[in-house]
Formats: sequence, C-alpha cells, structure tokens
Amino acid sequence: VCSSDLKHSFNEGIASLEFGVAVLKTPLILVLGHSNCGAVQAARTNKTLTPLFDQLIEPIRANLVPGDTLTNAIKNNASATAQQLTTRSDVLAKAVQSGELQILAGYFDIASGKVSMSELKTLEAWILPLKTSVLHCFYGKEARPMDKKKVID
Repeated sequence: VCSSDLKHSFNEGIASLEFGVAVLKTPLILVLGHSNCGAVQAARTNKTLTPLFDQLIEPIRANLVPGDTLTNAIKNNASATAQQLTTRSDVLAKAVQSGELQILAGYFDIASGKVSMSELKTLEAWILPLKTSVLHCFYGKEARPMDKKKVID
C-alpha cells in the first residue's frame, strides 16, 4: 500500500484492505512510503495546484514536522496512515485486536530497492521463516528478485 495513495482514496483503499483481511485472511498489511514521494513533496510547499490535489495533500500536511527532511516526512506519513487504518475501519481494528492482523509502516527506497521498517523485529518474524530466499518486488510490468537481507536492511 502506498501511504499517500491510501490516505487520499481512503474509503476505497480501506474497503479493499477489509476484503483482504475478512475474506482472504490476509495476516499482514505493510504501508510503505516511497522515496521522493511527489505528494509529500507538494505538501511541504504552500503552493496550491487544483482543488482535488489540495484535498490529496491536506492530510499529509497535518503530519508534517517543521524542519523535517523529506525522507522523515515520508516515513511519518506512512506511520500516520498505518495508524489511521484501525481508526477508520472496525474490520481492521477487530482483526488487529484479535491478533489475526498486524499493520506495519515502512519506507521503500526506489533507487536501492531497500525497504526499511521501524518495527524491524516484527517484520523479521514475518520474513525470516519464509521457505524461499528470494522475494519479488514489482515495478509495473517488471519483477526483479530481491535478497531478503536487502529487503529488511
């Protein structure tokens, strides 16, 4: 889940996540902010572009900390979005409370392919037991294998 996309089409995004959790029994949701996120960059300025774009960046602006770097702003936005999931959805909140679901936030550096997580030990509990040593990260139509050590750096 891209944190800026989910934040702004929140109802549609949450409905999809609720389906995944309630019907497909998805046990883990990762909310990832990504490097050089245009929505977060725009939120850091005082410029207005269009009414719909302003709606898109308004919730991001609420999470900005003055003087923060772009990377920290992106990470904070991902964390805030992850926290909002259980506030906005009873289905997700109940699944978290029952232990059927974990929601984690992280940061995806597009250039390096690395994902960093604030809850690294929790993520390791999910990744390390995998029977395969290769994870795939999808970029549009292409897939490239990624070493699991690279993913959890």
